[in-house]
Amino acid sequence: MAEEPALALNWVFGGSATISNNVVNLSDGFTQRICYLAAHSAVLYDSRQRRQVFLQGHVNTITCLAVSVDRSIIITADAGYGSLMVLWDARTGEPVRSVPQPHTHGVAALDVSLDGQWLASVGAPHPETKEQEISLWSMAEVTPRIPGEPWVTLTPRAAQNPVLQISLWSMAEVTSPIPGEPWVTLTPRAAQNPVLQISLWSMAEVTSPIPGEPWVTLTPTAAQNPVLQISLWSMAEITSPAPGAVLPHVSSVIPAGDTQHCVRFNMNANNELLSNGPRRIYFWSWPAVPAPGSRFKFYSPPLRSKDFKQAVGNFVQSVFVPGSSQALTGTGDGDLVVWDEQGLTAQMGTSATDRRAIKLMRVHKSPITFLSTVGDYIVTGGEDGFLRFFDPLLRIVAWFEDIGCGPITCASFAASLPERLASADMADTLNKFVVPDFVVSTAQSQIVAVVSAAFEEFEADKRRGRALLDCMPTDLAGLATHPSRFVVPDFVVSTAQSQIVAVASAAFEEFEADKRRGRALLDCMPTDVAGLATHPCRPEFVVISRSGVIQRWDMAGHTCLATRTIDKARGGTIAYSRDGSFLVVGLEAGLLHIVDSQELTEQHVAKNSPAAITRVACSMTGRHVAACDAHNTVLLYAHVAFKQAMRWEFVGKARGHQGDISGLCFGETPAGKTRLFSVSVDGRCVDYDLERSSTSAGIVIGAHSDLPDGHHPTAVTFAPPLPYYKHFSSETQLIMADTNFKLSVFNPDAQALEAVYLGPTFGGPISQLLTFRSTSSTCNFLAYATRERVVGLIAWPLAGDPAQTMGLIAHPGDVQSLAISYDGRKLLTAGNDGTLHMWDVSTEALEAAAAVSAARPDRWARVLDDDDLLEDMRDYFCYAQIKAQGEEYIQERHIPGTAPVSMLPDLMRAAGYYPSNAGERADTISFEDMLTLFINHRPLAAVTQASISDAFDRLGANAEGKLSRDQLCQMLTHSGEEMTTEELKAALIILTGADSVRHALPGQVNSKSFASDVLGFDT
Repeated sequence: MAEEPALALNWVFGGSATISNNVVNLSDGFTQRICYLAAHSAVLYDSRQRRQVFLQGHVNTITCLAVSVDRSIIITADAGYGSLMVLWDARTGEPVRSVPQPHTHGVAALDVSLDGQWLASVGAPHPETKEQEISLWSMAEVTPRIPGEPWVTLTPRAAQNPVLQISLWSMAEVTSPIPGEPWVTLTPRAAQNPVLQISLWSMAEVTSPIPGEPWVTLTPTAAQNPVLQISLWSMAEITSPAPGAVLPHVSSVIPAGDTQHCVRFNMNANNELLSNGPRRIYFWSWPAVPAPGSRFKFYSPPLRSKDFKQAVGNFVQSVFVPGSSQALTGTGDGDLVVWDEQGLTAQMGTSATDRRAIKLMRVHKSPITFLSTVGDYIVTGGEDGFLRFFDPLLRIVAWFEDIGCGPITCASFAASLPERLASADMADTLNKFVVPDFVVSTAQSQIVAVVSAAFEEFEADKRRGRALLDCMPTDLAGLATHPSRFVVPDFVVSTAQSQIVAVASAAFEEFEADKRRGRALLDCMPTDVAGLATHPCRPEFVVISRSGVIQRWDMAGHTCLATRTIDKARGGTIAYSRDGSFLVVGLEAGLLHIVDSQELTEQHVAKNSPAAITRVACSMTGRHVAACDAHNTVLLYAHVAFKQAMRWEFVGKARGHQGDISGLCFGETPAGKTRLFSVSVDGRCVDYDLERSSTSAGIVIGAHSDLPDGHHPTAVTFAPPLPYYKHFSSETQLIMADTNFKLSVFNPDAQALEAVYLGPTFGGPISQLLTFRSTSSTCNFLAYATRERVVGLIAWPLAGDPAQTMGLIAHPGDVQSLAISYDGRKLLTAGNDGTLHMWDVSTEALEAAAAVSAARPDRWARVLDDDDLLEDMRDYFCYAQIKAQGEEYIQERHIPGTAPVSMLPDLMRAAGYYPSNAGERADTISFEDMLTLFINHRPLAAVTQASISDAFDRLGANAEGKLSRDQLCQMLTHSGEEMTTEELKAALIILTGADSVRHALPGQVNSKSFASDVLGFDT
């Protein structure tokens, strides 16, 4: 049984609303399934079962989504470093083929030909040159063998029937029922004798007599032809068509100047496609049987505004017109550009079959955002939210203007006609007589409209039809039909507001607007989520968007329970109270709203800052609310009594930080006292005295602490409580993450770092940190998020062992917010990609890995992962023990296995880490403890020339990067961790071999000479 991951994706809210063609309809009359894009994943959603299956494997935002003609294969592709094009089984969601880096910088557009033979891709542009490539792939080569089909078919020489074929089957797809009997009996489709069966035998029961000959010839009892023999061949002598490198059949570089973002096949010709960018369209063609390495032939007709005596908007998407030589391009002005063959008007150097722009037709009053075809219809979607259907002559046939869900980004049609046509009743009707309504023209110059259903009428008057025009004498007669019924498969519509709506094509005939709106398949999540918070007592969460939309969601039902929009406000951050009775919302305009958590109604509004509110927090008692703004000011509000009631009042604000505030948190001490802390990236921690703070006294700063140099906090949280028998269990502790990938335990009362541990090193420094208790054990854990991509878990207590941490790519871009459910079972992450992910939390695997690692005797040696350095450190430690007893000690030595802690800084420096001399506590230290401290404290990156240059700049180097010798000595002996003159002289003599400071240092010192001549670094 596979081990359950610590974080497993459970549900995806929202989707990639800004990606065109971001949904495909997989409904087939039996199921109602769609596949849509959600950042770097695709989601298979069954609306009947309300179940999601996740197609995960991309690390960048997916830019393209396509589906094979039979809807059995889904194709996704992304753009960026490490790009992939992946083919997925549409039924199971399993990947069946992965094409790494199909283009140098990824894929910008995909399309599959109507006959299912070809796949076209347009590469993403080069970041600098904007160069692109267009390629044609064989679907037969990129689509793997269908499971259950033979891999290869052979004709064994030993077979008595030379025309009979034998098929090689996948061993993974058959199992043995009875030992000694054939494993399974199959009838391969490739066999020329359809009644013959083939048995698969156990390989362990046969042996090979002669290399190159069949291993053994058997006559299976299950064969229907008892005289026929079957030969078993050596698996090593036949080659299986296993997946290998897949290359495009045709490929060409697209001329620079206009970035192409759309590609479409010509459904009327098997060897033509088009692509378009904002200003140009290209028509591409290739030989009917392209040889490997073939190139496209192409032309790009010009389009000038003066040709139509009006400005032409940017091109959006293009399609070929079904049953015609024409092509259409939708524009940002709501027009359709019609391209048709030049014919006799072809200019010099062009072909009569080359297309040119012949017409500009307005079909929307807003920009066209979607253009496609279904059957013989052309489908357009606009920024106005309207979806319209036109016939090949661009006459409007149907329109859906009441969907009301925002700009259309995609419409995708089901694989079958609507149920009203696919049902047995309708099939029976079709068997009777169903044709489109028609008009009849007679020799008496009459034109009569006849309803085809009139055939079933009993009365003759009802079968006569209706005259459209009065009679005019003439000797001409004719017949014309016109379809009065609009029939297309039902479809789904994706909008820019991240909504996916199912629309029945029959809704066009409905009179009431509400019946034409369609049905939302998934509730809409704002595309610009800025803040996220979970309810402390129920499986609910709230989000705040940058556009000021607040939503309350049910985690279990995946439904939106309440929505409210704050007018003329841009949201920033949100938090629940401890009991879940109210929400605190911070906005960019400096406004702070306190709203009811159920109905989202207003309780209090305050504006006490001119800058944007960046963080908010609620106290455990619910009596205080704190916020900080972009000016690094902390604001405090209190819930106080007023006239036999309670109301919120502003206590005051204080600016205790110079750098940006990176953390603001309320917490309770082990004694139950509520405290408020803030930390900033400049290394300052401020403790606010809530007992002394009041509306009259304002907010009172109790104390502030500056962390040691090099500690730049990026996140802070209260440490989980320790067992009562543990050291520090009665003290207040804060956990701080910093830019050096360290996690520090800080005691604000002692104003000292209690410990420093190596933190997660994937993704970047931690930007968000919170604690929770595991549901599977009594252990506490930390959940974290980096600024970009990564979220993960860390086991508590901290140790610095990577086995106690895990991380994964949760979003392809920035991680906006992080929250944990009240029971610790769900972790929620919001990205800047329009999606919110809900993860199942299972800590058993992480706990087991941490326990195994802790029990290993070579635990820290494995973490160090440097055998040479480990051996050197053992030597240094042995020498430290010898030196502690005296180098001239002549009696028998007793090696205690520990060294004086006073020698620890020198041991660290010998290993390449240069620590402070401060903070010594114990008297002695063991080698394992020294190794642990070295791994947890050493910088993740070694000291470089750049860091030395930066240190010189901070010491006051001039414009040339130089310090005078006297200035450098003054700084070393009177600033920071001061050295005495004797210590400085002794250090310089050891480093340089000079007999004095004057000889060791020149009059002017720069960082490069100091690194090479004094420190001995290679520069």
